[in-house]
Amino acid sequence: MVHTTGSVPMAKYIKEEIDRTGVEPSPIECFKRFHVSKAKNEEGEHWISEKAKDLYETMHTQKRLEEAFGEESEEVDEWGIYKAVIGGPSHGRIRGLGDGMIPPKDEDVDSSSHTCNKRPCMAREKELEQVNEKVTTLTNQLEDLKQVVMTLLSKNSTHSECATEAPSTGNTTGTSGANHEDT
Repeated sequence: MVHTTGSVPMAKYIKEEIDRTGVEPSPIECFKRFHVSKAKNEEGEHWISEKAKDLYETMHTQKRLEEAFGEESEEVDEWGIYKAVIGGPSHGRIRGLGDGMIPPKDEDVDSSSHTCNKRPCMAREKELEQVNEKVTTLTNQLEDLKQVVMTLLSKNSTHSECATEAPSTGNTTGTSGANHEDT
């Protein structure tokens, strides 16, 4: 199947997308990017072949159906859709994506667990980083509060000792001073 990337490697396009967005593009996005060329007169897009256009439309439709009717808790399995429409890896490469993307190593493993599509992993890593920062902040605040409580307890116990000792000392001094003789 022909593609539109010219002499620029597909891997470079993928790296640029990762640098730009921080997320590796999905196989369906890559397929479109590699099989559509912009018209010279800027009047839209031009598919390199009808076969490529049909394959993309099939994948895109399947993705929309899964988004609309799939379970909310599950993310759409774009690798699964891609493999079902295009086919699995051939000769160590993913059909339609060239050398830019490495095929999943284990065909039996659920494709959502592959490292090729890093959208869920990167989102979880960012979320984990935020949670860790929050835990650190809360831990520091807790330590500060412990210090404040210890200081208050220390001052309170010192103050209560002084308050309980003062009346007994005052009464002793007052009565003993009156009865005490000077020599």
